[in-house]
Amino acid sequence: MPPRDGILADLLTSPSEAEPFLTRVKKVVVAHAPDNGNLVDDALGNTVWGEIRWSRSLGWPIAARMADAFSVRFQHLVINFEIGPDGVQINTSEIVKGAMPSLWDGPHDEENFRVSFLFHGMRPWRHQVLVELKSAIRWSGTNPWWLPPARRIRYPASLPGDGTFQLQTVGPTFLDEFLVVNAFY
Repeated sequence: MPPRDGILADLLTSPSEAEPFLTRVKKVVVAHAPDNGNLVDDALGNTVWGEIRWSRSLGWPIAARMADAFSVRFQHLVINFEIGPDGVQINTSEIVKGAMPSLWDGPHDEENFRVSFLFHGMRPWRHQVLVELKSAIRWSGTNPWWLPPARRIRYPASLPGDGTFQLQTVGPTFLDEFLVVNAFY
């Protein structure tokens, strides 16, 4: 049996498809069960959706799934302070690994390939997303074949320099696209 979020991934292949779906589900839940108005937020409110997109001219990963060419990790800062024996406040905050995200191929279009991802975060902490190309995965189909590109990940401008963000206060969080680009341009 596939994992639960795999079923959701088969139905909703991108954040742009998921957002209207989630909005409709929430409206139905709120309209038909006023006492359970937070049901959708409770179920999906801590989810983070994102996509990695690249031009078909950059080729494709030689792997069982395109998603296998990427490492997507999340971590968050848990802020904590303790009072020491001398009464001085001690910062015991720590960076904690986040839950493993689900990655899947698509949705593709005529010009681009995509890998989508979903993970469950925690409020109110600040999260950091780390997206990398796996160096062990080779790529094929580059254009021109005799000049393969050096690929790198470009983070969305909406994330600050350290790649951190906070979850939406209500509903799922949708990140802007991460891009695979030719490192020479």
